[in-house]
Amino acid sequence: MTKTMKAAIYQGPRSFEIQDISVPQPGEGEVLIKVDYCAICGSDLHTYTKGFYIEPGQIMGHEFGGTVAAIGPDYPDPTLTVGQKVVTNPTVPCGKCSMCRKGKTNICTNALTATLAYGKPGAFAEYVLQSKGAFLYKLPDEVSTKEGADVIVLGTVTADPEVEYKRILCNPADAVSLDAGIDKVLRFPRLDRDGEMAIPARQFFRMRPTRQHPRCRYG
Repeated sequence: MTKTMKAAIYQGPRSFEIQDISVPQPGEGEVLIKVDYCAICGSDLHTYTKGFYIEPGQIMGHEFGGTVAAIGPDYPDPTLTVGQKVVTNPTVPCGKCSMCRKGKTNICTNALTATLAYGKPGAFAEYVLQSKGAFLYKLPDEVSTKEGADVIVLGTVTADPEVEYKRILCNPADAVSLDAGIDKVLRFPRLDRDGEMAIPARQFFRMRPTRQHPRCRYG
């Protein structure tokens, strides 16, 4: 395997520099992934245009699909093999903060310190190192790494900083989670029927459910 790779290094608002840097080597419990496709998240746009979230010198990109290039010692899943197609959840919860202790690891208050593209180098590069404790998901044979990257985007949110609307695609029985930092939510319907609703963002946050469906969670 090559010893160097190309990476897009963030220099500040509206500025990247393509540099040749060393390919990282996986340590204990880590996985090196060859990046095939990396999507552009809404937070990437906010960083690029406004300089939010990170400092110059960071490698951005966290919604990606790729193949396993190397596996570090003592990786917890012995069935993972080099060449396996994968996608990841880039967030690494600390396990110690108040949210983690409540079981809400998805909103860990310290997550950015170990999350790909924020605390750790991201996937706007030829290779990315998946940190110990991060979530890795194998793709089925019939799903490409490009489709995997698309699923990561569509399975969470898409953001458009120029649009002031929340857009929800859901079935009436679906549970929809909403993050205040996003501009759109996409949800695949569970049943044959599906509805579509578009409302102004500030109006959405004034909405409060009057009755909670047993299959739904609000907030």
